[in-house]
Amino acid sequence: MTSSVKRKRRIFAATVYLVLIILAVIFCFPIFMLLSRSLMTTIESTVVPARFFPKVIQWHNYVDIFKAVGELDGVSYWWLWFKNTVVLEVMIIAGTVLSSVWVAYGFTRIKFPGRNIVFAIVIGTMMIPSTVTMIPLYTIFADLNWLNTLHPLIWPMWCGGGAVNIFLVVQFLRTLPRELNESARIDGASEFRTFFRIILPASVPILTAVGVGAFVGVWNDLVNPLLYLNTKDMWTLALGVSSLNVNVSSIGGIPYVFAACVIFSLPPVILFTAAQKYFIDSVVMSGIKG
Repeated sequence: MTSSVKRKRRIFAATVYLVLIILAVIFCFPIFMLLSRSLMTTIESTVVPARFFPKVIQWHNYVDIFKAVGELDGVSYWWLWFKNTVVLEVMIIAGTVLSSVWVAYGFTRIKFPGRNIVFAIVIGTMMIPSTVTMIPLYTIFADLNWLNTLHPLIWPMWCGGGAVNIFLVVQFLRTLPRELNESARIDGASEFRTFFRIILPASVPILTAVGVGAFVGVWNDLVNPLLYLNTKDMWTLALGVSSLNVNVSSIGGIPYVFAACVIFSLPPVILFTAAQKYFIDSVVMSGIKG
């Protein structure tokens, strides 16, 4: 390899890295402004031209926001919203993971008449916009007296876990050899024992990915809580933080809103960072890549 070829490759590599660095700076700039504004005073956050760094870091913004959102019987609304969100996360993640893997197991391991047709119908529901079913679902939950409770947000996810998750788990289970089931049957294991002792432990990568996806979906969900939850004490964190943008002046100013957004953003970032290995494993083993 001549020196000119090496030089061209180095220039090309340097150009690629330079472009990537520039793009990274552009994409990270809003996050930087979010952190910077959350540490400013109210006056600093509104001056023109805009400041990029606070003169004095206002760490107390992250403490004061808990009082700024208001209280109910001496308890900050923030903690009530957090409690509601945690309850939803636990129940919905459990329902999504367990029901999706159970349905996927039926589609991949149990033969029954019309299996392919039923699977096609389930996958076809992915094409139906959620707005189409919004009014019928609201009517059903209203008839059940479930409005302003967490029930409308929880129990639908125990009915299969969603077509997307079923599809992902089906693709993953198809990579597992059928000999596992056959060996278990020879040993006298029932279908339930085979599922819980063999298939479920082997499905940890895809189920972790499904669980993290469910976590982020619930954490960021604004439409459904806004539709079903009426009183402030029943709100979720997403709905509560969103309401702060409407009542900026009543909570103390823009820095408090930004501080609330930073606190709200941390759990999904931490969880995704910790579970990204399982995302890669699930994509590779499910055959979705490429």
